Amino acid sequence: MGFRHCVIAAALIATVATAAQGQDKAPVMARAEQCLRDNVDRVVVADTDLNSATKFLLDYRCAETVEAAARYQRNLSYAALYNMMSAFKIPGEKRIRHG
Repeated sequence: MGFRHCVIAAALIATVATAAQGQDKAPVMARAEQCLRDNVDRVVVADTDLNSATKFLLDYRCAETVEAAARYQRNLSYAALYNMMSAFKIPGEKRIRHG
């Protein structure tokens, strides 16, 4: 693997892997990371333009798994925001118990 391959692979994998640092990776994150690892060499050999190779990996070759990982990460962020906001009580607000 050449230097250029390493740079592209590292950038793409870091993007997906960053969300799972310090915790067990969710299967959806592991699948996206694996797709990028499995395909980066072939794509860069076929297209040496860094931007074009990255676009092909993210928009076509690994699009479904990367989008699923991004959706998962967004949902985690929304859930954390919801939990944080639900901890605040507005004066005079009546709380409804769920469950």
